[in-house]
Amino acid sequence: MTKEELAERYKIIDIEKQGNILTVKLYQNENRDDKTYFVRLIFADNKLFYSGDMGTYVFGRDICHIFTFFKGDYINTDYWSGKCEASSYPIYPSDVDEEKVEELVKEYVCDLYGVENYDELDEEIKDVIEDKFRFGIESNEYRAYDEIYEFLEEEFNCSNLCETVNNIIEGAKSISPNYVYACELIQWVENNLEDWCKERNINYDELLN
Repeated sequence: MTKEELAERYKIIDIEKQGNILTVKLYQNENRDDKTYFVRLIFADNKLFYSGDMGTYVFGRDICHIFTFFKGDYINTDYWSGKCEASSYPIYPSDVDEEKVEELVKEYVCDLYGVENYDELDEEIKDVIEDKFRFGIESNEYRAYDEIYEFLEEEFNCSNLCETVNNIIEGAKSISPNYVYACELIQWVENNLEDWCKERNINYDELLN
């Protein structure tokens, strides 16, 4: 979601400050009972509690300044996931992208044979790889791990593959779109929070102390 799309979706913004606790509620329209598009952000005890659209998330691990941590133009979903203490959906689902696995296996075999791109490999080697992925592989990360480990070990006589195969599997995981949406929204809120507080006579600077 772009910041323009978020501004169009969440037109009603309620902010309440009680001591050091700040609550931001976002609605689509004046009918606050309509939760079609609704998000609640609670900043408390240097943690951020997100609930509503796309699930529930709690951020806080090792974050020094929760009101500014997500500000900026770059959404660092991977780094931020390490700050997430709880989520209602897995940030990295257990399924892997089969096409991405194939791509990463090809890259590994290219490095194994010292070539820069896949087309430079011998046809026999490419045939082995194409046969392996012709009918796809298991999408479950654990079964895919075993399958790729066995393939590289048997077909290419590779050993000590634990780290290699783990990197392939991790690189083929798709991050949850629900989580990405939440990150985009949180950054949009933090980027606008100072202006929103000023409009409501809320002391923003006090929040940073």
